[in-house]
Amino acid sequence: MSENPAGFNSYWPMEGDQTADQFSESGFYVSNPNVSYQQQHTTPVSFLVPNDNLAGGNMYGGYSDGPSMNTDFDNEPPLLEELGIEPSKILDRSLAVLNPFQSVPFDDVDLVGPVCYCLTLGGLLIVMGSKINFGYVYGLAVTSCLMMYFLLNLMTNTTAMTLTFVASVLGYSIIPMIFLSCLSLFIPLQTNVVGWALTALAIFWCSFSASQIFVSVSNDSNQRLLFVYPCILLYGVFALLVLF
Repeated sequence: MSENPAGFNSYWPMEGDQTADQFSESGFYVSNPNVSYQQQHTTPVSFLVPNDNLAGGNMYGGYSDGPSMNTDFDNEPPLLEELGIEPSKILDRSLAVLNPFQSVPFDDVDLVGPVCYCLTLGGLLIVMGSKINFGYVYGLAVTSCLMMYFLLNLMTNTTAMTLTFVASVLGYSIIPMIFLSCLSLFIPLQTNVVGWALTALAIFWCSFSASQIFVSVSNDSNQRLLFVYPCILLYGVFALLVLF
């Protein structure tokens, strides 16, 4: 009997042995009629024999659980980027509204910032003790976006004036109105001249910022006043919500 290289006491077929043909090319045990019954049943099972020819199996005759999943979590994009939220763009566009003379291209549609600012305005109105709830704010926002969309498409021939684009511009341009709401928590704006002056400044600021973006997209500076006028009416209604 041959010595088992793996340390087993059972019979191990070596090269030139009579029992070497018990192991087929597929790696499974095959009975040999020329070998005695005792030798056949004392031979180690075939899965201990290395065999790389098994289709889909490992070197010991077994089968793997499936293709290995080599997932590189380090190279995955951040969660905010997968959701389409880019804080850097939101910050740049907010700063562009605060500084209307700074040109920032609205190359893609972003509704995350406008929704957040509308939520902030509605929350400030609740803190002020106003009876106006979020339904009025969103109802006015949706109605004004639809009206501005149809008006701008009648005034311009550009295809960039989509509904989502108009909603994005009007939503970002409401930032000065949020500052006015914060100020109204400490100063009664409707009872003094300074409050009315600050309200008029906030309306003009919002309207000028929105019209500046519309002019840059339409490339028609001759219609600036036509862009400003409906914006003044729009943000004037939001100012009334803040005052009363």
